[in-house]
Amino acid sequence: MCPQTLISLGLSLFKRFLDSILYTTDADDVPRKRAILREYLDSQKGRGSDEKDRVFLQNLIQAWDFAAETNFEAVLAQVTAALALLFKVLASHSELTEYGTLLAKTILQPSVARRLVRSTSAAPNQDNIISPALRLLTELTRFNEGAHARAVYAKRDFTLEPKILGRNIGLRREQSAADHKKRPSVRTTAIRYLLEHLRYQDERTKSEILSNVNIVRGIFDHLSADPPFLIFEVLDVFVSHVFQDKAMPRSTKSRILSGKALSRIAGLYHYEVEEGVLLEGQKAPDQLAHDFLRMVCTDPAYGVMLPTNGFYPNTFDDDDGHLDDTADHGLDLGLDTLDTKTGRTRNIILSEFIQSQRPYANTLHQELVVDIFKACPELVADYFTKRKDFSYDPKLTSTWIGYSAFLYQTIQLPVPRYLGGKRNYRDHPPPVSMLMPSIMPQPLNQQVLTKCLNHSSDLIQLFAIRVLIAILQKLQRIVHALNDANRAKPSKLWEQASKRLIAETSRRCPPIRTIFLALKKPGVKDTKRESITRLLRLYFEVTPHAALQEKFDVSLPLCNALAEVEKLITSTEEKAFRIMELEHWIQMARHSPAMRWWQKPSK
Repeated sequence: MCPQTLISLGLSLFKRFLDSILYTTDADDVPRKRAILREYLDSQKGRGSDEKDRVFLQNLIQAWDFAAETNFEAVLAQVTAALALLFKVLASHSELTEYGTLLAKTILQPSVARRLVRSTSAAPNQDNIISPALRLLTELTRFNEGAHARAVYAKRDFTLEPKILGRNIGLRREQSAADHKKRPSVRTTAIRYLLEHLRYQDERTKSEILSNVNIVRGIFDHLSADPPFLIFEVLDVFVSHVFQDKAMPRSTKSRILSGKALSRIAGLYHYEVEEGVLLEGQKAPDQLAHDFLRMVCTDPAYGVMLPTNGFYPNTFDDDDGHLDDTADHGLDLGLDTLDTKTGRTRNIILSEFIQSQRPYANTLHQELVVDIFKACPELVADYFTKRKDFSYDPKLTSTWIGYSAFLYQTIQLPVPRYLGGKRNYRDHPPPVSMLMPSIMPQPLNQQVLTKCLNHSSDLIQLFAIRVLIAILQKLQRIVHALNDANRAKPSKLWEQASKRLIAETSRRCPPIRTIFLALKKPGVKDTKRESITRLLRLYFEVTPHAALQEKFDVSLPLCNALAEVEKLITSTEEKAFRIMELEHWIQMARHSPAMRWWQKPSK
């Protein structure tokens, strides 16, 4: 029998023995086998005066050298696989840790470690050579809670050469998720090796590793083709050990998540999971990606989003900057001057990224974009200014309904504290052109909303009513903020901004006559009727000039509402709606100068 065959047979027996310890079905037999292994390891301790050059498991190392020198690939793969498995066994029993330490020091000797770079840089089709070497490096890096991780990186010319690792991360293989678990691809093994470094290295080392474009690009470029378990591992480690690591420089995090990387991760929204692959309680890749993107895109600490100025565009990026209030000097050009200085958004990456999302077709996309709007209000105006290709004529389709929900949620977003000022209100208001899209996004105008109110579909009519209520409530909140700012820092600019916002909203909303006609349509009951009267009330309260242009006697519907409430004796849902309607009419009457409280209304 030739030497190669004898070596191969011995390695096969050794691997089988290690498997029987690690994956045994007879737990009672493990202590005996462990004692045998320990006796063997004791006999394999090297002899020599210099501990640095002492070789542990000399027979295995010699077999490794022999296989490399003779290009006997089968033995080369067997040796590295056996050493990786041995590290697993040594890590599973604390009394064997000392032998793992000896083995780690032996493998990291330059004369031995050079075998690793030869294996990991083998031809791309030699999975049988590359994968065992990567598994060995993975076990070595994680052994004893990463005790040797720094030493592994110190020998990076042999253990972590960026070009080689980047290439291996890009070596994919088409196979099912179940096959991936049984026989992981080179890409899977290489990514797991990298993740161990991210778990156990310090911040400086992690930054050095992640500054390499080949490595980072390789991970995210093909993430959507990876099995669910690997996607979970990648996102989990990057969240826990990179983005949530406060010692990691923000610049490093920013380099990782380029616009292309964000798009690749967002590609997981369309991931189709094979049946039976996910464990009970395990999140699907689309949800993992969603949670990850919501985190990194809505907080400046994670490197993607730049600090926001609320409703103030990029031009107004310092709180202490002084602006001459020209309106206070007898000129009414101050606000117009501000509107010409809107400038470009600071968050260019997020601006481009959200344009690629489909919030009208995917609820996760919608939730993500709305969350980004909430964190970075300047992007609302930017988004709708660029998104001019969407036709919003009312049609009862899933796309129209999805887009309607998206617009409604955008309008419902809260007003930023101090409108975007850091510590207090600034000396001037945000440009009206930045405020209006948050109140009434560009797709919504008088023509479209009038069509919705006159549509035959109850759902479309109800949307128009609800969105108009949301628009006027948002206008009311912003006007209150402008008034508060004017009290804190008096200036005619704040008053001008309020008047222009109210005028512009009134111009783009349907006239109040259209709302009255909607109320008079037959079949209007309960929820819908109460919503319409609530909307009428808001017209009187928020846009009184527009409301009072239509001469309307409030006393008659007020008396009718009072009579309707009196008819209903028992407390029912209908009575609750009637009482709310009555309250709305009373408030409208308070705002109507034509109201004669002591005069009997004409029929």
